[in-house]
Amino acid sequence: MTHYPGFPPGTETAANGRPPDSVFWAAEGQIAIVTWGSSGCPGLPTHLQANIAQNAVSVTITEWIPDPTAACTTDLAPTTSVLQLPASLDLEVPLIVKIVDGSYGSTVTLSPSVTPSPT
Repeated sequence: MTHYPGFPPGTETAANGRPPDSVFWAAEGQIAIVTWGSSGCPGLPTHLQANIAQNAVSVTITEWIPDPTAACTTDLAPTTSVLQLPASLDLEVPLIVKIVDGSYGSTVTLSPSVTPSPT
């Protein structure tokens, strides 16, 4: 997983600049999750659970505190985390992503990330 402050490139308007959390395709087999919270102690994914039968994932977000003496700012800022999806998910059909973060969260259905081959 990688993370960085702000939005994924080209998604600022789609994310509406405010909560709830958002999900976008980052690359083939990867999603970008935008969470909201302190810029100094952002919410980051700590657990991803796949439900292959429903073609869904649940991502648990936890506040990351860089060290025990850190002062977490009270601003409201976006942080993007890029996650690799399990290969067993079918990316040719919609993917359901549930974000559980205790503050905003959301459930998003992403359109297929790949175009199915013609039959």
